[in-house]
Order: sequence, then structure tokens, then C-alpha cells
Amino acid sequence: LAQASSRLKSGSLLLLATSRYRAMGKRAAAKAASPSKAKVAKVEDEFTEECQPVFDLIKQADLSDGCQDMLLTVIPFCLRGSPGHRHEFQHKMAQALEKVSSHLEETKATTVQQAEVAVQEVATQQAEIAGKIAAAKSTADEARAHHNTVQEALSAANKAHSEAAAAVAASKESCREGEEKQAETTKEKAEYGQLVADTWSTLKACSIPGKQWREREKLIKVMTEMLKKIGMTSSLESSLPVALKLKPEERGAFATKTVEYAEALVTKHLAALDTKLTNFEAEAATMAQAVTEAEASLKSAREIQTKCQDQFVEAENSLVEKDEALNAEKNIENSLGSKAQEAKASLETAEGALADVKALIAKFLTLRDQEKEVLPDLQATETDTAAMEATA
Repeated sequence: LAQASSRLKSGSLLLLATSRYRAMGKRAAAKAASPSKAKVAKVEDEFTEECQPVFDLIKQADLSDGCQDMLLTVIPFCLRGSPGHRHEFQHKMAQALEKVSSHLEETKATTVQQAEVAVQEVATQQAEIAGKIAAAKSTADEARAHHNTVQEALSAANKAHSEAAAAVAASKESCREGEEKQAETTKEKAEYGQLVADTWSTLKACSIPGKQWREREKLIKVMTEMLKKIGMTSSLESSLPVALKLKPEERGAFATKTVEYAEALVTKHLAALDTKLTNFEAEAATMAQAVTEAEASLKSAREIQTKCQDQFVEAENSLVEKDEALNAEKNIENSLGSKAQEAKASLETAEGALADVKALIAKFLTLRDQEKEVLPDLQATETDTAAMEATA
């Protein structure tokens, strides 16, 4: 096109040449029988319609407005007639359009290649992200498995801590109960000791005067109630009040035995209380040791629990981090999916555009190379051709 423009020197000269080329038909009409004007117009209209693909091709080319208008005007006249009957000027314009077409096809082909590269790049990125997702998933799965293990350990530590705390509470409760029982036993021993020292001694000696018989009856009742608590039999309960109303020297063998049996019952009970108190001391030491051991176990359980809690928090944070990393890779994969669709669509568009251009070029080449019937009115004389050449 540049060589043609240089040869024609300017668009105006080309248009002038075109107008002269049209005028050739009129001068040729004087030398040959001219067809009807209607037939000539019909042929021109049909050929112009056949050139429409060529017009579309020119409009797609990267040309200035002036060059595009020039080609759209001159090309139909350059493609008229058979290839062997065209003027050099027509051939050169056809060659110029062929170069323009080739450049346009190369441009479209380059666009296709670029689109193919873009599709391949996205495919490569998708393959890479698939590998990254697999690695991230593996890492997240490991973190999740570790998290579950640590969580189970924490649950076990919490349970152990609860059990240890319950053991401490139970051992302390045992100590408290033991201390209460010891206090009750001490109190009971004091009561029976006081009973023997005061009430029993007075009743046994029958030292209360007869006129104070009501006081004596009261003391006997107190003594009987106390003996009933420690295993006094019914026979002793019925015979002891009678024996205690008699002075020691007035008591018979049965009454004396009754008093002795009652006294032995109290003495035995006091001895049992002493033994019980002695045992309480050993039991208290054992229970105190149990509390100490339970508290030590609780302390150890608390330390393990604290350690498991720290490990769980660390595992929890690690799992969140790994899941976030996995989700980030998946988000990239999703975005690449959209990008791949866009790249594929761009490739299909570019391939369609290239195919369209090739089809237009094929139609142009067909118009350029095919044999045509040229009416006399549409032919140029040698003289007019020479004139056109001189003008060019």
C-alpha cells in the first residue's frame, strides 16, 4: 500500500485516475457496440455486492481514514476484468491490498497465538495451584489430626483434674468426719468419766439420805439411761434401780453382782472409748497423709491440664492458620477458573476473528484471480490506459 501510495503520489491523484478510468468506458463506446445502460448498471451493482467482503476486509485493516477511503473507492475498479486484461495500476493496487490483508492476517494470527499463550499460562497456573492446594490440604489435615489428639489429651487432663479435685475434697471430708467422731468420742468419754466419778460413785455408795429420795431416783434414772446406750440388758435395767436403793452392806449377793456388772459395763465402755481415741490418732495421721497425697495429685493434674491447655491453644491457632492458607489457595483456584474461562473465550474470539479474516481474504483472492466477463462499456482503451499511466 505504501508503494502504491508513493506511485500515485497522493490520494487525490488516485481518485483522478479512478475518474479517468471510468471515462475510458465512454470513449470506448464510440469504437464498439455498447450494451444497454441498464445492463451495465446491473453488472456494476452485482460486482459491487461481490466486493462487499473486500470492503469488510479493508475496514478491519489498521489504516488511516484517508488510506481506507482511498482503497474502498479504488478497489472495485482494480478488481474488474480478468487478471490477464488488467492494467499495471490495477495489479499494483491489488498487490497493495494483498499486503494489507497479509498484515491483517498476521495480526489476527498473533492475537490467536497470544490468546493460546494466555490459555496455557492459566493452565500452568492451575496445575501449580492444584499442587499447592494438595500440599496445603495435607498440612491442614496433619494440623487437624494433631489438634484432635491434643483435644483428646486435654479432655483426659480435665477429667483427671476433676477426679483429683474430687479426691482432695473426699479426703478432706473424711478428715473432717474423723475429727468430728474423735470430738464426739472425747466428749462421750468425758461424760461417762464424769458419770462414774460423780453419779455412779454416789449411787454405788448409796450416800444420798432417804429424805432426798427424789434426787436419788433422778440420778438412778440418769444412770440407767446412760447404761442403756452402751448395751444394758433388760434384766439389768429392772434389777439395778432396786440394788442401788440399798446400802452396800444391805445388798445381797444378787444385788451386789448387779452393781458390779453395771460398773463393769461402764468400765468396759470407757476402755473401748480409750481404744477408739487411740485408733483415731492413727486414722487421723492416715487421713492427713491421704489429703497430702490427693493434693499432690491435684497439683500434678493441674500442671498437666495447664500444659494441655497451652498445647490445645497452639494446635487450635495452627489449625486456623493452615485452614486459612488452604482457603487462600482455593480462592486463587476459583479466580483462576474464571480467568481460564475468560482466556478460553478470548481464544475462541481470536480464532473466530482469524477465521473471518481468512474467509474475507479468500473471497478477495477469488475476486482477484477469477476470469470475468467485462462489458465494452467497462473496458479501457489502450490510449486511455496510457493516459492513466501518464497521470499516475
